[in-house]
Amino acid sequence: MLKDQTASLNENIRGLLSNSLRVSKKSAPEIYKSFIHCQNALGLEDKQILPFIYNSHEVNAYCSYNGNEIVIGLSSQLIKLMSTDELIFVIGHELGHALYEHFRLPAFGLSQGSISASRSLQLMSWSRKAEISADRAGLICCNNINAATSAFIKLSSGLGEPHISLDIDDFVSQLDLIESFETDNQVNDCYSTHPLNPLRIVALKNFWNSESFINHQKNKNSKKIKDKEMDEKIFEILNFMEPKKKEQTKKTSSNPDYFLIYSSYYVANADADVHKKELLSLKDLCDDKTLQQFLSDLTANKKNKNFLENLVNKEAKTFIKSKKGVKCSTLQKIVAVARSDGELSSDERNALYHVASLINIDESFVDQILKFLD
Repeated sequence: MLKDQTASLNENIRGLLSNSLRVSKKSAPEIYKSFIHCQNALGLEDKQILPFIYNSHEVNAYCSYNGNEIVIGLSSQLIKLMSTDELIFVIGHELGHALYEHFRLPAFGLSQGSISASRSLQLMSWSRKAEISADRAGLICCNNINAATSAFIKLSSGLGEPHISLDIDDFVSQLDLIESFETDNQVNDCYSTHPLNPLRIVALKNFWNSESFINHQKNKNSKKIKDKEMDEKIFEILNFMEPKKKEQTKKTSSNPDYFLIYSSYYVANADADVHKKELLSLKDLCDDKTLQQFLSDLTANKKNKNFLENLVNKEAKTFIKSKKGVKCSTLQKIVAVARSDGELSSDERNALYHVASLINIDESFVDQILKFLD
């Protein structure tokens, strides 16, 4: 993952030096060789790479970059789990974030609320595309599609052999099961700032067979496909996770804007202070006529303390029947609106959790989006 670049890189390094192991020729010679290999493979010889291993039971890695120094953190559990080639893929992926300068993502603007809700959603989409690009860098480094794809299975499960078999086709087939649960209200959301791991494997395999990759790596591959065809396939893959702006449901004639408007205002008003930026963001995402009618009704019923909450609860009973994708994309928008003023009170956060629970979306999805925006 790409770590937030608004924090001081020096502070990050100081913390790692205090509590982690710096990877060097002496401390971890084999892992150090992997870093040097990736640095050379990606043409980053002019950058200073500072690799660390930190103690954690989580299987994780991150990259921090300021345009010159690249800090890579690898969890101890990830080191234990990965083979050499799998680790090279992970390291190459993290260095790919630096190579493509993903640190230029305007995280500061997001955290200050200076970017509209619709732009925030676009940036989350951009983040998913950034992960695909970084995956390509990892594959260039390891030049081993089996190692790259098995790394995803280990990252997803936290396990390796002999506990599980690293069957790529079986893992990718989970996508079919995801689609089969399209109307199951208990299934967690599939939208996030990272593409689904099975989707990333499919995208990576397309890149492996692409004309550019084969020519660059001088591989002999009979399945070579044109770059244009590869791009079309990968954009099709990414579209699987794109929130649909005006998608209607098959099960209900309810307008998704109703739930979006009622719930967004309900969350914004949780601390009894609806900010102008929140209203502007809501207007940016929904039908203006529907919004103005709601605001007029709200004014007319201002003496009814339960009017807004009743609207949300009533609409939720209909909206819960919507497709999973519609619910998830709408909740994404509600979160973006709530965060558009640069602040999120504890009352607003609890209101977000409540709205999510009304349509059977786990609160961890809310946390995931807020983590990106923060």
